[in-house]
Amino acid sequence: MIGRAGDTYAFSSDDFRLVARPRDAAFLVFAGSDLPRTPLNAYRSILTAAAQDRVPAICINPDITMIRDGELVAAPGALAGLYESLGGPVEYVGKPYPAIFDHAIAAAAMGLGARVVMIGDSPEHDVAGARAMELSTLLVRTGIHRDLAEPQLLRLCEGCGGIPDFLTGAFEW
Repeated sequence: MIGRAGDTYAFSSDDFRLVARPRDAAFLVFAGSDLPRTPLNAYRSILTAAAQDRVPAICINPDITMIRDGELVAAPGALAGLYESLGGPVEYVGKPYPAIFDHAIAAAAMGLGARVVMIGDSPEHDVAGARAMELSTLLVRTGIHRDLAEPQLLRLCEGCGGIPDFLTGAFEW
């Protein structure tokens, strides 16, 4: 389990035997990140042997950046990309890949009908992935691109195919 120290991300030791060293694993799960507490160079060192042994990996959150304690840090997708650059095989299943949207739509259709809107802060992952599935999208400005002026954000959206249907300054329950 590659992620924040002490977090098993709902994986139970009843289902899986977690190991201390990535090279000892049957497979790796990139679920989170312990940055900045664990620096990127440390991840390189931790993952090199597993990559050389070609331990298969799955990245369940391909986001490249995330907000931790108010700061932007590398997210699981960046760590999975690092693992790939070291020669390790990675399968991606989260946003922007279709399987996650198919699952969410199927779950929503069980009681909510076919009206679905993807709400997220990443034009590259949340919006582009949902647009590829022909879903409506709402981009939230308080996320990873919160420091970009609106014209810059919209240029970024255009450049990655993540132009949202709606744009909001914040989203609260």
